[in-house]
Amino acid sequence: MISGNFVPTAPEMAVAGLLWTFLFANSLAYLINGLLVRRSFNTETQKKAAEGFPVDSLEGFSSVTAFTKQVLLNSGIIAGVIFLSWILMLTVVMVIPFLQNNDSINDVVIDLTGQDFSALEGAFLRPILIFSAIGLVLIAIGILLLLKIPEKPSFEVGAFLKYYYPRQTPLILDNLLSDAVLAFLDPITKMRFDEWTESIRSSLNPSFEYGLDLVTRVERAREKILLLFYLKKRMPILLPMDSFKSEITEVIHENKYNQFSEGGNSGITFAILTDIFNQLSTRIPEVFMTIDRLIIELTDNLEDFLDNKDLWVNVSAPEKVVGNENPFRFLMFALNKDVKRYRERKRMVDFKVSGTQKHFMEDLSISVPLDEAEEIQTESHNLEFISEGSQDILGLVTQILQIGDATWFTVERKEFSSHLFHLSISEKDRGSIFAETISVDVTRDLMFYVRTYGGKLSALSGLLLPLGSIVLQYLPF
Repeated sequence: MISGNFVPTAPEMAVAGLLWTFLFANSLAYLINGLLVRRSFNTETQKKAAEGFPVDSLEGFSSVTAFTKQVLLNSGIIAGVIFLSWILMLTVVMVIPFLQNNDSINDVVIDLTGQDFSALEGAFLRPILIFSAIGLVLIAIGILLLLKIPEKPSFEVGAFLKYYYPRQTPLILDNLLSDAVLAFLDPITKMRFDEWTESIRSSLNPSFEYGLDLVTRVERAREKILLLFYLKKRMPILLPMDSFKSEITEVIHENKYNQFSEGGNSGITFAILTDIFNQLSTRIPEVFMTIDRLIIELTDNLEDFLDNKDLWVNVSAPEKVVGNENPFRFLMFALNKDVKRYRERKRMVDFKVSGTQKHFMEDLSISVPLDEAEEIQTESHNLEFISEGSQDILGLVTQILQIGDATWFTVERKEFSSHLFHLSISEKDRGSIFAETISVDVTRDLMFYVRTYGGKLSALSGLLLPLGSIVLQYLPF
């Protein structure tokens, strides 16, 4: 149409009409999605409120409520903008041709302007309408790039993880995976996670961690199940499905396996747990990096690990983070191995982190009582990752994660640069027993510019396009 001086041929009008109709139908899908998300959220929260649960007091509830309202507003704006663009394009391909063939209207236009309608709309009206329609589409695309709209049309368990960012995270992780995962769950999923933990209690294999109190057994069961789901995603070759099920049934009674895998009363199925780990793998990489490094240590340096009779420490942090919107974290994991002094009592140590003033208001130090040391013994210095009926790496990893302790520090990214931090662990009577410097580069990549500026540029070009077309009408060429 543009190459033909804005006089469309019949095929061009048909294609344009179909294209804009498709865009309008697509925008209606976004609007319906927003309505369903809001309705689903209200239904879920009203159901819990009717049961007497103070759902509005959950951490993060107000932010998720505001987000669902914003989703509905955003999808409505997109649908409205595309609808207006659709009307303009239909005017070009249907209304204007009708008016051109109407002699009465053409006579009125000649009386008012001194030009017939064909000359007027070809020189001025049609270009403005076409550029305005295209401009509105660009504005809608810009809004879509700038705003977050859920892909799933319902507020189901785990659906909002990628859109929810916690306001608070724990500094101390007693149960590494459970505490870290729980911190990043949206309020509804977190509420169901509590129900899922209760289903572990009711489905627990009587032989699992026999002899310990029920609370400890449930905590260890939950930690092992989460570990197995992470390993199934991270190392599917080392943990095939038959081995995965075998390990799960060591924790969950075999007769209740199917019910547990289908979610039971909690609604958290094995498929949802897998999706949760898929989403969290990029959000809390330092947690999973700690597990990976522990597996590497036990696989390649088991003898040195066993010879260490004091403190085993691992620091995990991303080498590079892209963008400066959300904080990043690093994790210090410590395993008390001093059986001689701390077999029956906790070991009090101080974790300290310091950085430049642009990152921290002041140095941060926190005292942590490490769990009592447990004797870690192996049948050999070369264990299989999984071994039926004998000691293996997976069993050691499970044991170490249960008795180890971690601190989880959050750092605000204020600028694009290399962030340098000094980390240490000390005891009152011994001074520093671990010290390390770590650097993290905060950078930008192509997708950062697309996410940050793509939507703004698209919306701006959508505003300028019709204005530019008007200016062009008056230029002397």
